[in-house]
Amino acid sequence: MTTERHAAALADPRPAGFAELSLHDLVFGFARNRPFLGPISWRVGPGEFWGVLGPNGAGKSTLLKLCCGLLRPVSGEVALNGRSIHACPPRRRARHITYLPQRLPPTYELTAFDVVLLARYPFRALNFFESAEDVEAARLALDRAGAGTLRGRRMSTLSGGEAQRVHLAACLAQDAPLLVLDEPTASLDVRCQIDVLRVVQDRVADGSGAAVVALHDVNLALRHCTHALLLVGGRIAASGVPGDVLDPERLRRVFGVRFDPVRRGDGTMTAVVVQADDAQTCANTVQSD
Repeated sequence: MTTERHAAALADPRPAGFAELSLHDLVFGFARNRPFLGPISWRVGPGEFWGVLGPNGAGKSTLLKLCCGLLRPVSGEVALNGRSIHACPPRRRARHITYLPQRLPPTYELTAFDVVLLARYPFRALNFFESAEDVEAARLALDRAGAGTLRGRRMSTLSGGEAQRVHLAACLAQDAPLLVLDEPTASLDVRCQIDVLRVVQDRVADGSGAAVVALHDVNLALRHCTHALLLVGGRIAASGVPGDVLDPERLRRVFGVRFDPVRRGDGTMTAVVVQADDAQTCANTVQSD
């Protein structure tokens, strides 16, 4: 095969589009341990922004890794656009799914721009050097994530919040239709949390992609997400419209804290207020639906 034909064979065209991510009777547990997640059946469609919420240890991070094909279930299946996610080679999968984990590998000596540029790797023919298109994509992604002024800074000099913005920019530069983000608002101040989730909203608003984001802040989910999934003890306690899923009484049973709703004139819940005085008395009543 000639060099030209070999390059064409390895060229990485953009995905045709996002149809759905579906989980069917998914069960997961680590080797020689009893399964702790599932069974779970769930579908993510185009234009949907899912907030995944639940107590610590509920299985949120594990669920997101399963969605990306980073873990294999004990039973059940994860399908992307109707095809088993494990039938898709990792590099091709990276053109369809962007994953931001809670814990990231050290990148101390790299600049912010270098980190974002690395996200373009799945699109490089023959794994050679980055193209002008890659450089421009990285520049635009840094600007969209509010990290344009950080591009020349070494990662070791950034605050936790600044580093988080750079990694979000890398996710945007990867240009995959499905974003899977594990607590992307961690380490960010209130203004930055809102800005980051607005970027995700804009990214999926045209219906060509979707987002699955693990969150701890109920009000952020109510404000930004089109859908919510509440995970308790490795099972789905509720899923659907955030205002229905994040019902104050359900939240009280799940988190052991009393919530008071804040509603618009039409009755739509827009936020909840934690009643701190009730936290101690409710702490022993935690249970799922």
